[in-house]
Amino acid sequence: WVRTDFLQTELLAGTYNPFGGVFNSQDVIDRITTSLVRQGKSDLTMYDAQIDGKLFDMSAGPLLMAAGLEFRDESVSDVPDDQFQRGLIFGTEAVSAAAQRDNWSAFVEFSVPLHQTVELQLAARHDDYSDFGTSTNPKVALRWAPIDSFALRASWGEGFRAPSLAQIGLGPSQESEFFQDTFGCADNPAYCANTDFLIIFSGNPDLQPEESETFNIGAVWQPTDNVDLSVDLWDIEQDNKIDEVPRVFIYEQECGNQASTICVRGTPLPGDTLGALSFIRSGFVNIGSQSTRGVDLAATFTMDAGAGTLALGLDYTHLLEFEKP
Repeated sequence: WVRTDFLQTELLAGTYNPFGGVFNSQDVIDRITTSLVRQGKSDLTMYDAQIDGKLFDMSAGPLLMAAGLEFRDESVSDVPDDQFQRGLIFGTEAVSAAAQRDNWSAFVEFSVPLHQTVELQLAARHDDYSDFGTSTNPKVALRWAPIDSFALRASWGEGFRAPSLAQIGLGPSQESEFFQDTFGCADNPAYCANTDFLIIFSGNPDLQPEESETFNIGAVWQPTDNVDLSVDLWDIEQDNKIDEVPRVFIYEQECGNQASTICVRGTPLPGDTLGALSFIRSGFVNIGSQSTRGVDLAATFTMDAGAGTLALGLDYTHLLEFEKP
């Protein structure tokens, strides 16, 4: 890696030729370069316990239950070399990261035989996270099999996805984007030229989990012992989607305000209300919701093949609708 201060010293001394390429001597190359050490570490500790079995017999069959507890403790750390952090490495940068969380979770599920042909499933899961709080998510499923070879099924449930440690703990990194400062241009013609502006991107420790609601209805048919066919219609709605804030959105919301801490400007010139645009802060946010619907088709064929079994399968998904505001 090339150190900018070492390079500057050699340029001032006239010993390094920036146009010479491979013609610079090895001892000069050695004097402008350095080695780097980067320390990255990720830890995960997990304990879990589960129990399942029959609670008691009902008229249509046994009532089954499963339950469990889980504890997770995870952390991530990424520390670039000190030379990186001091901005001494030519032409690049390194991003640091640091985040930690632990969470407890518990689940319970029941299989309830309502009739010899009807099975009801009830389930719930509760999670408690150290960094954003709790979430409880239920599920209900129903299966009706009027004959052994055919069944109808339906389910409804809620779910969530916790923000990743990278989305929470990512350190600031720099990127650039070429655009016109239209707010500044309206205030001072000197700001009208398209310019490569600095974007400082970092994680967001205040993120909330993504939440979802899912509905599924379908059928399974086994016309022979060797053939299985299924069709399912599904609908998924997700809220609090985590995404990077679009630069255009940040600009429209923040860059017309001199006092903004998101869109940072310099001191206005005399008679102006806006100073020159210095940089824009960006990161992850819970940006909105999205919904999707589709159909799944599946077919499986099995046959004996000597000492084993040959299985052929086909899965097909058709997306009916996808909406993202």
